[in-house]
Amino acid sequence: MGKEIVRKESPKEPGKRSRLWFAKDIAQILEENKGTSQIEIILLDSPLSEDVEWDGEAFKKMKNLKTLIIRNGYFSKGPKHLPNSLRVLEWWRYSSQGLPDDFQPKNLAIFKLPNNGFTSRGLAALLSKKASYCDSLKSFPEILGKMENLTQLDLQGTPIRKFPLSFRNLTRLKKLVIGDTVSQRLSGCDASIFISNISMMPELVEITAWRWKGWPLPKTDEGAERVSSSMSSNVQYLHLLNCNLLDDFFPIVLQWFANVKVLNLSWNDFRVIPECIKECRFLTSLTLDDCESLREIKGIPPNLKYFSARNCPSLTSSSRNMLLSQDLHEAGNTLFYLPGANIPEWFECQTLEPPISIWFRNKFPTIAICLVMEPAGKHSKSKAGMFRPVVIINGHRHLFDRLWLGKDCTCLFDLQEIKLDDNLDYAVLENEWNHAEIIYEDFKSTPTPLNSGIHVLKHESNMEEIQFAHPRGKRKLDGDHNSSESENLQLLKKQGLVNMKVAETQFVQERQQHRMRFWSHMWNWARSGFRFFLLQ
Repeated sequence: MGKEIVRKESPKEPGKRSRLWFAKDIAQILEENKGTSQIEIILLDSPLSEDVEWDGEAFKKMKNLKTLIIRNGYFSKGPKHLPNSLRVLEWWRYSSQGLPDDFQPKNLAIFKLPNNGFTSRGLAALLSKKASYCDSLKSFPEILGKMENLTQLDLQGTPIRKFPLSFRNLTRLKKLVIGDTVSQRLSGCDASIFISNISMMPELVEITAWRWKGWPLPKTDEGAERVSSSMSSNVQYLHLLNCNLLDDFFPIVLQWFANVKVLNLSWNDFRVIPECIKECRFLTSLTLDDCESLREIKGIPPNLKYFSARNCPSLTSSSRNMLLSQDLHEAGNTLFYLPGANIPEWFECQTLEPPISIWFRNKFPTIAICLVMEPAGKHSKSKAGMFRPVVIINGHRHLFDRLWLGKDCTCLFDLQEIKLDDNLDYAVLENEWNHAEIIYEDFKSTPTPLNSGIHVLKHESNMEEIQFAHPRGKRKLDGDHNSSESENLQLLKKQGLVNMKVAETQFVQERQQHRMRFWSHMWNWARSGFRFFLLQ
C-alpha cells in the first residue's frame, strides 16, 4: 500500500517521487540524469544486480536527498556529486577511491562503504556512524576541530594501527566498534594514546572489539602508569570478544573501566579472574562463554546479577560452588549459567523430570529455579537449545522468556527476572490453596530431559503459605464457609476459569446421581417384572 501511494505521486515520472526502490526506476533516473529535488530516499537492494552506465552527474539535482542506500548493483564509475543533505550514505562496492570534493555533509549520521578500496583521504571531514571494512585504512586521520554529529563509529575490518590524539575530538561519540582483522593490533605507545583518548570522551559508553590480536596494553611500566594516572572512562558496555586476552589484562585494564556495567570477555585465553574484579562495583553483567582455559574465579563483583560461563570446561568445582552459593542468590534478581550439571543442595524441591508442583495461598511465591542439562554421553539425549519456562496456575498458563542451555550446563535464575506476564496472580484464588505446575517448553524436534529444582526466596515469601506436597485438611482459612465459596465461584465464572477441586466435586456428584437414576430404573423394572410374574 505504501509503495502504491508513492507511485501515485508521479505515475509516469519516477524522478518526481519522494522514494525510489525499484531497480529499473533507479537505473533509468541515474543513467538519464532525471533526478529532481523531490527525491528524498533511494534504496537499491534488488535480488538481481543492476548495471548502471552513467556519467556520475545524476545526484547533482537531488538537493533534498536524505537517504542513499545501494547494496546491490555495478556502477561504471563513482559519483561526481553527492547531496550535502544526506543523513544516511551506504554504498556497497563503492566504485571510487574517494568522495566528491564538494561533498560537505553537516548532518551525515550513517556512513557505510563496505567491500571497497576507500582510503583515508578526506575521512576526517566525513567520518560518522559506519566506515567498516575499508581495508586500506591503516592509520586513523587527524580530526581538526570537534565533530559533534558523530555518535557511532564502526571500524570493523580496517587494519588501523594508529590513533592520533585528535581522535578525542569525536566528542559526541557513544559507540565504537573495532577489530575483525588479523592485522589490527596497536603498538604499546599507540595503546596508551588510544586508552587516553577513551578517557577523554565523556559520552563514549560502549566499545566492542572482535578478533583483535590483543587488546592494546602498554608495553612498559611507564606507559601503564601514564595511562592509569588519567581519569577513568565512562564506558559502561565493554565487549572484548576473541581478543587473545591473557591474565595480565585484568589488573591493568579494569582500572580504566571502573564504571563498566556490562562486561563480555567470551572466547579469550585467560586462566584466572583475579580478586580485583570485586572493585567493579557497577558491574551487573559478566559473560565469559567459551573461555576454555578459565580455571579459577577469585572474586565476585558486589552487584553482579547476570553471569555466564557456558562451555568453560576447566572451571574448578570450588569456583562453581562459590557462584552457586545461597548467599549470592537469596536476594533474588539473578540469572547465572555455569558449566557442570549440579543442583545446589539448598534447593528444597528437586526432580529428575518436570513438572514440579507447588501449592500456595493468596500470592504466587518468589522462587529461584535451577535447570540442569546432563553432559552428552553414549546413551544421553542431551542436546543444546532453547527452553521456555511455563507456570500453570489453576489451569492458566503464564509464559516466560527463553533460556539457552548447552550440554553439561546449569542455569540458576530468579523466575521473576524472565517473566513476560506482569500478572502472575491473575488466576489466584484468595484464601484458597492454589496449585501451580512448572514445566519447560522445548523448541527442538527431539525433547531433551532436564533436571530441575525450586528454592523459595525467604525474604519475599511466607513459608506457612507454601507447600511442595498437596496440603491436607480444610481448604478454607477463615470467614464463613458458604459465603467464601460463593464469592470464589463468582470469581471463577468472571475469569472464565474452572477450579479443579470444584470441577472434580461436580463430576462426582453428577456420576452419583446418574448411578442413582440407573438403579432406580432397574429397581422399577424388576419390581414391574415381579408383579407380572405374580399375576400369572
